[in-house]
Amino acid sequence: MRKKSSPCPLAQSLVAAREERDITQYRLARLAGRSIQQISQIERGEREPKLSALILLAHALGMEPGTLVNEAAKAMSAQQEPMVPVE
Repeated sequence: MRKKSSPCPLAQSLVAAREERDITQYRLARLAGRSIQQISQIERGEREPKLSALILLAHALGMEPGTLVNEAAKAMSAQQEPMVPVE
């Protein structure tokens, strides 16, 4: 079965960070004190985490929250079409 990629840049960044560290959703949920359902929903882009959850998730992955947000911001910038000045 092929995994679908989430259209949400934050979700993509979270999945990438988790997989780079070879951590399962279950383990991340335990480390962050969240439910596996919440982790799954966030990673699928069905739910956006509150700031407090984002901080816990980043720290559970051994990273600063700003790093996770910056990765998502870079992905968002890459997805946007360039702005064209209006005359």
